[in-house]
Amino acid sequence: WKNWMLGLELSCLPTFNQYLRVESLSGAAWVLKNRTGVEAQLPFSYRYAKNCWLEITPYYRFLPVGASDALGLPERDLNQWGAFATFRFFL
Repeated sequence: WKNWMLGLELSCLPTFNQYLRVESLSGAAWVLKNRTGVEAQLPFSYRYAKNCWLEITPYYRFLPVGASDALGLPERDLNQWGAFATFRFFL
């Protein structure tokens, strides 16, 4: 395990000042309820030479979309997942 590294990153993703404006209703806008999202990353790194690292980082993001009782917009959530592949070289 000398050349391996494992990490964990958790991030809070708050939303601020979300609003909805309708073009056909000039001057009308609604403030949406703010909610908090989260992102988790789990990087796996392998050093295959003195200064060279290969990193694979799977991630998951939960992003809430604002809601409005006045407009009848329910709470909606975006769930994203994927991975990053990174090559790092340090001088």
